[in-house]
Amino acid sequence: KIPRWRSEGPPRVLPRTRARMPVVAGPPSLAEVAQVLLEGNSTSSPTFGVADFGPPNVRVKDAKPGPLGSGSAVVTFELTVTKPLLNPFGTLHGGANATLVDQLTSLALMAMESWQQLAQGVETVQLSASTSATLSVEYIAAGKGGANICCAASVDRAGRRLAFLGAEMFQEGAGKNGLPLLISKARHIKNVMEASIALPAAHILSGVEALRRQDAAASGAAPASRL
Repeated sequence: KIPRWRSEGPPRVLPRTRARMPVVAGPPSLAEVAQVLLEGNSTSSPTFGVADFGPPNVRVKDAKPGPLGSGSAVVTFELTVTKPLLNPFGTLHGGANATLVDQLTSLALMAMESWQQLAQGVETVQLSASTSATLSVEYIAAGKGGANICCAASVDRAGRRLAFLGAEMFQEGAGKNGLPLLISKARHIKNVMEASIALPAAHILSGVEALRRQDAAASGAAPASRL
């Protein structure tokens, strides 16, 4: 019996289709990429613990990349010192402070890597898998319960084997003459492993697109970059 395809011609080979890349008006900012990764981690990873360690309590306030090619950046997060983050004295718990430093400096590193690769037009972002080598925190002042505090998470240098990160936790307007009150300073060194985590660029860009739609709906303006 003659196979059916022989009487009708050889089967067609369909072209491979590529995933749709969302059309974003203007390149994503570092702050937008950081916010997308922050929200993605809080919903997919249990490492954030209680909800107060992630959105909506934690949000990206600002982000500034370093000089071109330096591999450095500062991502500033803002959060409220909620009840689950307090010690028995009603101030920010030292362990909660250290946990926030661990998570937010790691996220700043991921955001910088993602932002740089998206600028190159890649289809898949490769995030460095890393583990903490050292994490040290200097506690300088108490973070008041119920207050809003900021964490300036810095990527000072990221190499092939080590990433040097830092963080300053401060409360705006709580110091002398209305200056920011420094709560803690931290140094975080991470081992960068050979393995990497693949994340579709379309996933991040879709998140950026959604952020801009939310901002536009709130302001009544056309979607635009946050920075």
